[in-house]
Amino acid sequence: FLNALLEDFGLCHGNVLVVPGNHNIRWTISGKPAPREQREASYRTFYRSIKREDPRDDLSSFLIREDVSILGLNSTRLEDEENPGTGYVGVKQLDELLGDVNSARREKNWSTEVPIVAVMHHHLIPVTRLEPISNDRPYSITLDAEGIQSRMFDEGVVLVLHGHQHQPFLRKVVQPDAPVASLVLAGACSCGVGRDYLGDSVRKQFQVLQLSNDEIVVDRCSTTEKNEGEFRSWSRTIVQLQNQTLPLRETIWKSGQIEFHVDAQKRVFEAEKQVILMGTGLNIIQNTQTLENVLQ
Repeated sequence: FLNALLEDFGLCHGNVLVVPGNHNIRWTISGKPAPREQREASYRTFYRSIKREDPRDDLSSFLIREDVSILGLNSTRLEDEENPGTGYVGVKQLDELLGDVNSARREKNWSTEVPIVAVMHHHLIPVTRLEPISNDRPYSITLDAEGIQSRMFDEGVVLVLHGHQHQPFLRKVVQPDAPVASLVLAGACSCGVGRDYLGDSVRKQFQVLQLSNDEIVVDRCSTTEKNEGEFRSWSRTIVQLQNQTLPLRETIWKSGQIEFHVDAQKRVFEAEKQVILMGTGLNIIQNTQTLENVLQ
């Protein structure tokens, strides 16, 4: 399939980035837990058939172009019979990959100050409308999702592409005090999975993305409900990336005698007066209290 796509678009194997998913990992051999080299053997064979080279030891990967860096993260490191579908990346993997990417860019005399895209199998926030209660299977979760998101904000990642639950998904997550204030999460559905595994959308789908300095254009092509074999329904979403970090001190809410400020460097919320109305509760506090103290 991928080879046919490359031929149709006139691209070489160096233009492809692949990442492992939970179904690429073998749990057992003859009823016993498979050792690592056999757990990953099928994926490594697949990787070599596409990339014409051996994968990295941790199955991470990357592509660099002069105007963008693309990270391929292995989120299947915990996949086994006891933890099926559980995602985990590890900040160490992300940091080491970023270091190798920046080294590769410097070797080409390319700037490291370019947009960064990350690709991984598991999602970083929930993507289904409702996770059904189940006693015989674990819920789908990436254990270090918050830690990975925070690190991505720190390093300037602007877009994460993922799959896993066969759900079309698009969100922009904002962290006001990060160097890059927004992170777009774009989940592809599936262009080949059976109808029973398509989830809420009940349609097969693929997406095409265009990335610029100030926006991401997401074009999605889906099958129709009547014909599962033809991709005819196109939709476009334009996501603006113009989220600027808050200045050192800015009034974000003011009403009557109450002013509410945020200090972006110290991450301290302050009250200029002695009364703050938060939700339905009335809290009497002293001036310049941290948010943690206010909520106690």
